[in-house]
Amino acid sequence: MKVVGIHGILHNYLTAPQIKNEWLLALQGGLEVAKKPRIEREDFTSVAYGDFFRPSGTRSGNIPPLKDIEEDWEQELLLKWGSSVLNVLN
Repeated sequence: MKVVGIHGILHNYLTAPQIKNEWLLALQGGLEVAKKPRIEREDFTSVAYGDFFRPSGTRSGNIPPLKDIEEDWEQELLLKWGSSVLNVLN
């Protein structure tokens, strides 16, 4: 059996080999738990297309600049999100 992994959203900055390494391990683990035959590395490939949505030669996409934050409520919300992330990480 041949399998092709096609990424969806939130994989815009990963290359096909990075996706292949991550997904193949997860797929093999799931098949092992299900007591099914493993998929060998040569039978699995992945494709990446996130770079089509970014300007050539860049890593960035349509991320708005920080000066885009105009409203007080928006700044307060972003600060609370950032604080919550730090609490989770610590």
